[in-house]
Amino acid sequence: MFSFDVEKYFERIGIDTDASELPMTEETLNLLQKAHLYSVPYENFDIIRGASLDLTTEALYSKIVIKGRGGISTEINGLFGDLLRAMGFGVNEYLARFISDMEPPHLKMHRVLEVQTRDGCYICDVGLGCEGPRIALKKEEGLVQTDGFCEYKLENELFLGWVIWQRKKMSEWKKLCAFTEEIQLSMDFVPPTFYLEKSAASPLNKNVFAAIRTKDGLIVLEEDMFKVHSINHEVRVFCPETKEDLDSKIKEYFGIDRRLF
Repeated sequence: MFSFDVEKYFERIGIDTDASELPMTEETLNLLQKAHLYSVPYENFDIIRGASLDLTTEALYSKIVIKGRGGISTEINGLFGDLLRAMGFGVNEYLARFISDMEPPHLKMHRVLEVQTRDGCYICDVGLGCEGPRIALKKEEGLVQTDGFCEYKLENELFLGWVIWQRKKMSEWKKLCAFTEEIQLSMDFVPPTFYLEKSAASPLNKNVFAAIRTKDGLIVLEEDMFKVHSINHEVRVFCPETKEDLDSKIKEYFGIDRRLF
């Protein structure tokens, strides 16, 4: 019978503190979010190889905690939400859409978490394949918050709902994503996940993609090209010469051995 083992989850994300010793505070939430971002990659390997994604807690726990994999946002944020609930946090889940100044509005395909703590209400997201909040964002309109890499703020708009704004160093404010406060059940994320798996318009079923945050920046894999981003937003690009070298780098950067599946 499946059992959600919080301590084993902690081992997966590199936390050696007993869960019972962590209070339901902003500090604990930030500890968990950073540890998760530095340990669990965003990746679409299952989608590319044609394996169906299973959003049940048991399946996600097996994939991410036991097998050491990552996933897309509906997987990673889903399991992170289950961890927070198991620890005693109050969690609501919302569907979000990404926003780009250069493109029309995107479909709502992204999973985000609203978490209640002793210090207030926060928005958590460990399922981005790009630079995003490394801390839980206090759900307070107009409050500028920084994670050391970028600044963030939330604003409430009539159509988009809560908009998360991001400002990178030496850059202007840009909208990152937005969500409305319609609480979703786990089953509600099945349709957008299926779209990302199967639709001809999906951005995730054409080429291999993986990303993981580091304490120095961000590492991204696009097909066979690595992009290593620094805290100053400088980028080093390289392509391994052989498949063996590629798989070796995937193992080194993302902790995933593709030979096992």
